[in-house]
Amino acid sequence: MGIASRAMKKILVDGFSSSDPGTGPCSREDCRITQDGSLAMSLILLLTLGCLRTSNESRTSVRGGATAACPTGSERCACYGNGTCDQGLECRSSTCVVATGNGGSATGASPNNRLLESTRKAIVHIRATSGTGQATVQSLGTGFVVASDGMILTCNHVVARAVPSGNGILWSYHEQIRVTMQDGAEEPATVLGALSEKRLQGDYSLLKIGRKTPAYLILGDFSEVQMGDDLVTWGFPLGLPGPVLIKATVATIWTVKPNGVSVDGMVFQGPANRGMSGGPVILNRTGHVVAIVSNRIAGIDKELDETRQYIRSIQGSGSVRIMGVDPLAVIVALTDTLDNFLMSGMGVAISVGAIKHELSVGK
Repeated sequence: MGIASRAMKKILVDGFSSSDPGTGPCSREDCRITQDGSLAMSLILLLTLGCLRTSNESRTSVRGGATAACPTGSERCACYGNGTCDQGLECRSSTCVVATGNGGSATGASPNNRLLESTRKAIVHIRATSGTGQATVQSLGTGFVVASDGMILTCNHVVARAVPSGNGILWSYHEQIRVTMQDGAEEPATVLGALSEKRLQGDYSLLKIGRKTPAYLILGDFSEVQMGDDLVTWGFPLGLPGPVLIKATVATIWTVKPNGVSVDGMVFQGPANRGMSGGPVILNRTGHVVAIVSNRIAGIDKELDETRQYIRSIQGSGSVRIMGVDPLAVIVALTDTLDNFLMSGMGVAISVGAIKHELSVGK
């Protein structure tokens, strides 16, 4: 309990009866309070003499058990042990977020607008391709930077493709992956780690580009998500050239175990179009990424998508025409149309928990 709290308790409980220096709420003789004084006068005296002092607790914060004073001018910020945020971040509303370059002090900008401005800088467009000529297979999606050394997170199905193998289909990474940054620069990317069952079921992949990325997003804790929470996500729907902001709400939260792999996720109420896969799902009240956009409750299902990819992979080896029409090309065209424009206004997002674990193990 701070000094001010103890003083007020003493005043209210003892009825201003302290007259012995050192035993009342103040330890100075000239701070005596008697029943002759009114409550208002007593409070004025306390404030004037400096006996009511605010606790220093509000000026400190804890991370990993370490307490430190907040940096000058940022008293509400989380200090993260050494009194400042990590490189590339700045303090905002008791947390560290990606730096905007203006200290978050733009005139007239609301906290929500500053959050959107800062997160946008970490969003990237991803184009993955395999094959040549008519047999070229291309995948478009979204990603976001998660570290200052060029590490990017996206969905596994954005950078991997279905490849026919005997009577089944196997997944392999695309031959070429390119990332377009917010400054317009296009960078080649490589996949970090191997294609595993965990990545397939969790639908995530980590990429690396050869440049520094000072603007990056913080991975949060999915356990903080509650039904009805407000969210925002970014993406490149329907091939649009710039990132589009989507506001959403948590509709339901679930846990499934496909092939023995536990996966946490959510259904969010909000538009989720083709091209948004791999986008960050940001919890408004923390500003941290809690999930990654994985799918839509709309469009085509996984089996039809794999069929489309299979057809595209074999189109370069010849085709059969019926009355001058290639039936396989028609199937692909119809599938593309359905995939682009069938929407329900809901999407599926997968928790970043497994990704955070993989990153921590890799350190």
